[in-house]
Amino acid sequence: MASSQSEETNGGPPPFPGVVRVTRRWAAEWQIDNGIILWFQDEEDVVSPHTLAVAAQGVLTALCRDMRKPPSKLVTWIDKQPKSFREQIRNPQNFFKQDTTSNDSKMCRVSCRI
Repeated sequence: MASSQSEETNGGPPPFPGVVRVTRRWAAEWQIDNGIILWFQDEEDVVSPHTLAVAAQGVLTALCRDMRKPPSKLVTWIDKQPKSFREQIRNPQNFFKQDTTSNDSKMCRVSCRI
């Protein structure tokens, strides 16, 4: 897993007690690391690993954009697909993080095949 960088090496002031500074890269690493751990620890929980993986992909895509590098091959491939496919493949991530309907009986299909 990613580790914290000491304050002396980055030249910044020390953080307030209980405050941790996190870079976007560390955030993505921790999200992927913990998503993998959760995947193998709790085979019934498909929501947490999926949400962490999607969040990490978003962070990595932003880092690539800022560094003027192309996004991952997966993101590039998805973006080239028809709109209906993109909506279908992104439906679980949107449902897991921000479903705004008040109907708790609404369900989302997620394929967990590897």
